[in-house]
Amino acid sequence: MCAGITVWEFVLASLVGYGLGAIPSGVIVARTLGRPDPRSYGSRHTGGSNVARRAGLLPALFVLLVDAGKGIVAGALGAWLAGPWGLVAAGVMAVIGHCWSMYAGWHGGMGLSTAGGLLFWLAPAALVLLLFVWLAAYSVFRDRYRSVLMTLPTVPLVLRSVGAQGPLVVLGTLAGLVILARFFLEGRRFSGDTSG
Repeated sequence: MCAGITVWEFVLASLVGYGLGAIPSGVIVARTLGRPDPRSYGSRHTGGSNVARRAGLLPALFVLLVDAGKGIVAGALGAWLAGPWGLVAAGVMAVIGHCWSMYAGWHGGMGLSTAGGLLFWLAPAALVLLLFVWLAAYSVFRDRYRSVLMTLPTVPLVLRSVGAQGPLVVLGTLAGLVILARFFLEGRRFSGDTSG
């Protein structure tokens, strides 16, 4: 561990990150509005894209903002608890929590909004560049699923290109690997749907 940071602080940062990331905002918003549980239709993901199908655009945008905010709050608490590597642990665990929520029967979203929130907070220029990479990939493949898969491996390079170093590059790389795992483990059964 880093000087002054104990293993327990690092573990606590990880647990806090997972606990926040796992909050199923899409399920909560849908139930609050009396709409169907997003786990019961479409991609069965709990994120904003799937919520939009039955609850509409405004609730979906709210879910998107909350999911992005989960990453920011988790990262900030992780940094407060255990420094830069606590931020990494909490941020990655927030993405894992969003993908596989213990509060929602291990269902979740794809992790893109939560990871995007972290990037918006820590390296907004990298987020903009990654959106351009995604758009370029989409112009070739015309498929959101393949475009995300083509974009994720570029995350470390894009982060380095905007001057990010050390923990931030590790955070982006690990969050990207979590999202790739989510796509490969569950994404294919949704026929290329990247919703949520």
